[in-house]
Amino acid sequence: MDSSRKSSPIDGLRKKAEKIIGRKTENFFKEPSEKIAVIMTDVFSVYNELETQNSELQLARDKYSRLYNSAPSAYITIDIDGNIVEVNDTFCSLLDIERKRLRIKRNMDRFIHKDDLNLFRRMCNALHDEDSSKCELRMLTDQGEMIWCHLEAGRYEGSRGSRILYQIIINDINAEKKIQEDLVIAREKAEEAVRMQRYFAASMVHEIRNPLNVIYGFAELLAEQSLNIEQKQYVKVIKSRCEDLLSLINDTLDLTRMNSGKIELKPSPVRIPEILKNLEEMFSAKATAQKISLHFTSSDIDDGCYILDELRLRQILSNLISNALKFTSKGEIKVSAYRKHSKAADAELCFTVEDSGSGIPEDKLPEIFTPFYQVPDSEHKTKVKKEGAGLGLAICKRLVELMKGEIKVKSKLGKGTVFEFKIPAEKSSACGLHIEAHPDTPLNGRPLHILLVDDDDSNIFLMKKILSSAGHVIKTATNGKEAVLEFKNDIFDIILMDIEMPCKNGLDASREIRLIEKRKKQRASRIIALTGKTLQEEIDKCYEAGVDLHLCKPIRKNALLSAIADCIENKGS
Repeated sequence: MDSSRKSSPIDGLRKKAEKIIGRKTENFFKEPSEKIAVIMTDVFSVYNELETQNSELQLARDKYSRLYNSAPSAYITIDIDGNIVEVNDTFCSLLDIERKRLRIKRNMDRFIHKDDLNLFRRMCNALHDEDSSKCELRMLTDQGEMIWCHLEAGRYEGSRGSRILYQIIINDINAEKKIQEDLVIAREKAEEAVRMQRYFAASMVHEIRNPLNVIYGFAELLAEQSLNIEQKQYVKVIKSRCEDLLSLINDTLDLTRMNSGKIELKPSPVRIPEILKNLEEMFSAKATAQKISLHFTSSDIDDGCYILDELRLRQILSNLISNALKFTSKGEIKVSAYRKHSKAADAELCFTVEDSGSGIPEDKLPEIFTPFYQVPDSEHKTKVKKEGAGLGLAICKRLVELMKGEIKVKSKLGKGTVFEFKIPAEKSSACGLHIEAHPDTPLNGRPLHILLVDDDDSNIFLMKKILSSAGHVIKTATNGKEAVLEFKNDIFDIILMDIEMPCKNGLDASREIRLIEKRKKQRASRIIALTGKTLQEEIDKCYEAGVDLHLCKPIRKNALLSAIADCIENKGS
């Protein structure tokens, strides 16, 4: 025995007993009564100490039992066969079962959802190689109600020899799972709402583009007639308002696409000075009419091409210039572009649009890029007539950010406004070739045989006027079914195919025409889709159906004739 350990009363009693027992029994009773009394005193002392320790041990056991049974987590001990050895009250409460019923339902499998049994067994099997294992699964109450639970298991050897037991801590995560499920449902509903909003906007745009196509088309035809000054002014106003309406339609559709993350950039090599030149040609007439000086400059940016989405860059600059013209009644507008060097192959392109207009109050600047926001007239010293829906600047900001750039605005009331945006761009050694516009006459002077398919009488009337004036021969059909019949009985150079039609739509008609061509091994006609559909997936469907070119309404006369010439030229006629 370790001498350093402090002796207890039991040790002393044992030593005394050994001395006495070592003698003869009768000699014990011959011991003086004083010595026996001392021994008995020691016995009672040891007994009292044992009673105290036993009482403390019982208190500890009671405390442990209370803590074990009232723990917020459910505890269960099972053997390697899944039989229940011990549980706490929380487990019984969680599964709404009385302890006496556990004698009937002894195996843990009875409380696990049948679809999650393999998951539970894998968790237990993992304890052969790991100290702990956990999983999330569905458990069943005594009444069969399902509860999502988180289980964490550990392995240890029981007190009965080498018996292996698994102790499992179970926590109710039903509420968390319900929240997760609600979030998933809410997200799906939100995504569906965005999809519905997007397709509603696209459908409305399609419906608006059809009558707009007729209005603008006839305005173009009228402008070519011999008109007096007043009539020319009327036509000019009609065309101008059509352009405004088209701009609003495009802005609305773009904003819807951006909100649903459906806009993708299409970078290509572009020349910045050429973009500025085209914008100058586009806006110079309007600036001259408003008696505003319009200046375009570029600095250190004329020596090559940059990889950018040309369409989106034009859109940003067009919106900013239009906005400047809208709020400037006199003075000038300066548009400039320059380059900031960063790396050998990369650069940061900077663009500014500065006007001498009415300016924006400082407290309104944070809101200027908010969709549908317009600064009230009362905020300006110079009264300005504003048009549009307040989408242009919001779209500019979204597009700049999509191009990984940033846009800022500085303004002083009554002095003017400066918009500046910066976008990163990689310099390119290769630039695209220019494609010259085709003349508004049949290719090589030869009239083309064209099948015009549209269910709108106004569109048919307009398109026949445009095509006939260019010298082409026209046949018409009012739906896809009629188009296929006409195709079977005749040969056409070009088929102008509307997409949304009764009986048989343009996509189905195009597919059937391609099958007929393949079966008869005849030369393929060029099919041009004329539609108000502008969503990329809708355009892709056109090409998948065998369409050669997609034109979006409203269609300009020159754009239509140029597209026809393109198709015939590519065909190799």
